[in-house]
Amino acid sequence: MKSACDRTQFGIPFTNSGAVDLQTAKVEFDGGVSSSGPWTVEAPATLAFAAGTANLNAGSTVSGDGTLFEEGSATVNLADAYSVAHTVFQGGTANFNGPSTTATLAMGLSNFGGTLGGSADFTVIGLLTWKGSAADRRF
Repeated sequence: MKSACDRTQFGIPFTNSGAVDLQTAKVEFDGGVSSSGPWTVEAPATLAFAAGTANLNAGSTVSGDGTLFEEGSATVNLADAYSVAHTVFQGGTANFNGPSTTATLAMGLSNFGGTLGGSADFTVIGLLTWKGSAADRRF
């Protein structure tokens, strides 16, 4: 784990069965995640995935007024409900397999694309910004 005053980075596998509550700064996972506990992302916090595979299994709801940020080669598989205010993709793949909503969705803003997939509906309540990304969704 590497930590700075505005960012904490986990470069090793992170296994969790309890609650994760991000309140400030950016917490980045680069070594993979296996979780069965709930995640809360409060504003102004950012939950980031940059590499590896994150399996947020049944019981791993993700919610809050903060931001989920995915970049690089990360693959994030979400099995349960997702409701985070701001969602940003600059690479990687996210599979939403539980009911999912966000107020804003930005995909591919830095020309690195990103892929939005999964078996569940993904609802954007507000602003959708899309540039050079892929999705297995109908619009």
